[in-house]
Amino acid sequence: MITGLSLLTVLTTSAAWGGKLVLSTQERLRYEVQSRFNQKFYGPHPPYGKTNDSFLLSRLRLGADWYPSPNLHLALWLQDSRAWDWAMPNRAFYNKSLDAQNNPQKDHLELYTTYVEIIRPMGLPLSIKAGRQRIAYGDHRVFGPGQWGNSGRYIWDAIKIHLEKRGAFLDMFYGRNVIHEINRFSLKHRHDKSTLALYGHLTLAPWRSLKTTIEPFFFTKWDRHDRFSGERGGKGKLQLAYAGLHWTGKWHSLDWNHTWVGMWGHKGPDSVAAYAYHLEGGISFNTPVKSRVYLAYSYASGDKRPKDGRINRFDVAFGSVDKAYGRMNLFKWSNLKDQEGGLEVWPLTGVHVKLEYHHFRLVQSKDGWSHNPSFYRDPTERSGKEMGHELDVVIQWKVSKSQEIQAGYGHFWPGEFVKKLASPQQASWFFIQYQITLKKVL
Repeated sequence: MITGLSLLTVLTTSAAWGGKLVLSTQERLRYEVQSRFNQKFYGPHPPYGKTNDSFLLSRLRLGADWYPSPNLHLALWLQDSRAWDWAMPNRAFYNKSLDAQNNPQKDHLELYTTYVEIIRPMGLPLSIKAGRQRIAYGDHRVFGPGQWGNSGRYIWDAIKIHLEKRGAFLDMFYGRNVIHEINRFSLKHRHDKSTLALYGHLTLAPWRSLKTTIEPFFFTKWDRHDRFSGERGGKGKLQLAYAGLHWTGKWHSLDWNHTWVGMWGHKGPDSVAAYAYHLEGGISFNTPVKSRVYLAYSYASGDKRPKDGRINRFDVAFGSVDKAYGRMNLFKWSNLKDQEGGLEVWPLTGVHVKLEYHHFRLVQSKDGWSHNPSFYRDPTERSGKEMGHELDVVIQWKVSKSQEIQAGYGHFWPGEFVKKLASPQQASWFFIQYQITLKKVL
């Protein structure tokens, strides 16, 4: 805390040294109501928290960005994430492989994006960013910041080299993502996972009506601690590799968004081989109001034989889950079939309404439900693969350049698996959120 405030003072007084200084603050308040589910459990009498919960989330960010020259950017941000009346106890987020808590909603006064960025040194088409930063690409399905969670799921201590020419780029980076321990400053404890990554981007426009973007990627995920248990006993390290492609495009009123990714390596003493993909296509209309209708299908492999020492369950990579597989966050990109359809409407300037429907099924009935896979699983396969249906609506209103309001509702109808292992009761969710961002250029 003292270190962060000291650096903030240095950047604040640096305006006298020349260049541009931008001071920023962002406050986000969100009130949520969860009925018959919580962050880890579904139905009545959960082991942690309440089955019906309502709470207020607050996330405050304070930052200074100094540009002493066109080729240099120094950033320092602080973040404070709090939750009032939230029934989930801190111990519910203890991670055995980390031997630490990693809280998705609370992290008191923490260092946020703080880095040094060198931009086009000596006129070269590259930039170098070193320090704490957000890393996200495409639709956030493979690399996403996870910003819906109050503490921000993925914040990286990393060094990244960005090469760019004529709209194409290649990013190379090494990083470790931060653990969110509530009252412990992140510089004083270990990180979660490490990665070494390559991410490319190439935009093609072979003719006027067609524009397509291809993003190949390769990255690793590892943890050198011997805390990963094998399916047949024993413990070991984590060492995974991923490779894939993100492909988007637009042709007249049609658009598409596809992702394919494979995963292999070792988790403890077990071998790993898994894959996932997402297919999406939409069509847009401009009369009488701007709108878009789309269909999508998400697949992530599951583990057919959970005791054979070979893991075939995809583990979501470093991707966000908050907007991809239902807004209630009951599912992740793991052992999942998600059939999705939706409608987006922009009825007024600054207003966006999205209605989406999901039908969820397991890929492998012996494997677990990604909401809490160690708790909800049926090794007998008698509960089937049918998980249920979800309907969500979210309204986003850009009130002004600095203010935004969102509100949403979700409803979930459980399928056979959920009814047998959790509860036959339907679940619902509501939220309303206000965010304000203010900037001052000195």
